[in-house]
Amino acid sequence: MKKLPLSFETILSLIQNAIPTSLPICRLAVCLTLVWFIAACGAKETEAVLPEGYAVGPTDQCHATPQFIHALNFERPVIDTTQEFAVGVLVRDLAGDSGQYQHDTWDDAGKVGPFAIDWLGNIFVAPAPVISLEFNPVAEQNKIFKVDTRTGEMTEFASLPWPLPPGSGNPYGVVGLAYDCDTGSLYAASVAGSTPQEEVGVIYQINPDNGVILSRLENVDALGLGIFRASQGRRLYYGAGRTPAVYSVGLDGDGRFRGQPRLEFSLAAQAGGSTDKAQRIQFTADNTMIVKAIEFNYSLQPTSRVQKDVYTFQYQPADDTWTLMSIAEE
Repeated sequence: MKKLPLSFETILSLIQNAIPTSLPICRLAVCLTLVWFIAACGAKETEAVLPEGYAVGPTDQCHATPQFIHALNFERPVIDTTQEFAVGVLVRDLAGDSGQYQHDTWDDAGKVGPFAIDWLGNIFVAPAPVISLEFNPVAEQNKIFKVDTRTGEMTEFASLPWPLPPGSGNPYGVVGLAYDCDTGSLYAASVAGSTPQEEVGVIYQINPDNGVILSRLENVDALGLGIFRASQGRRLYYGAGRTPAVYSVGLDGDGRFRGQPRLEFSLAAQAGGSTDKAQRIQFTADNTMIVKAIEFNYSLQPTSRVQKDVYTFQYQPADDTWTLMSIAEE
């Protein structure tokens, strides 16, 4: 919506002077109508100005293979943070039975979970307890670690603030990571400090070069994160930590949050869906969204082998919505 050419005060003064003072009720009615109109205009989210050459699709396709992996001579290397085979990060060769590699710093964060890779091949990873706190003290969970693409060494990258002090009722901190190639931004979802009564989670936009926080979306407990160029502008999609819902929020050209979050869909409302939460969100080159959902209630799991339901949605650019294609078990 275009900006009004005159200020609110100027328009109000012109209307007041145009209506005779002998008609006070009319003057009041017009002024109240004007106040409502101005407020409505200000409350509506403005549409993003799409740059020339803008194309619908995922924004993480620039991620590179870490340079240190090439020296391993693995045929089918994969980065493994499932916690099934090791404490910390692990690189496994899917083409062999015993091919695996772990740098001696990769267990410094304890058990780990979400990770993201930038255009240089640097790996950003967050600690994540699953079945116990033996390797993951609660006070150490709201951090991000970085594995250098050249050396493979892992160091602490950022320690995020706690909205409320850590407590035993919620052992989690950073639970979601995503890298945006369009703006070179790292996004992190943290539920640190949240309680059953208070939702104080934050989604952070972070400079991946120095760990500086650039912007934040507060009072949101989010799990999985993903960025997508939708038909009406770029949006960050996230799985809610308290409901089986997926939301999105607009992003400006510099990657900062724009407007209010909107509900995209509920997993429970899909045919064959459940009340599990969207723990991971991934976009593919053919504009599908893959959502991996798990049971999540802010408590540790009885086993490291967590059952996941995988939802596949297809993007509909004409009306900026997502259509369920399938649900499978992983």
